[in-house]
Amino acid sequence: ATAEIVVEILSPGERRGEKLPFYAAQNVREYLEVDLAHRTARLLAHHDGTWEPIDTSTVLDLSVAEVDALLA
Repeated sequence: ATAEIVVEILSPGERRGEKLPFYAAQNVREYLEVDLAHRTARLLAHHDGTWEPIDTSTVLDLSVAEVDALLA
């Protein structure tokens, strides 16, 4: 079994997308990354071996805009 979505809060000094190859190998469908230091979020979907930005999760009833509003 694998996770449908991973939600990651970046640690200080951690690079954006650093763990994406690992999550792709585990067949994770979506990745929500939150960078508290920069008050940003991004949501990516894994399709055919690549990660593409999306606005709204197909796994959760949640959009990037909603997460951004919480960070503002």
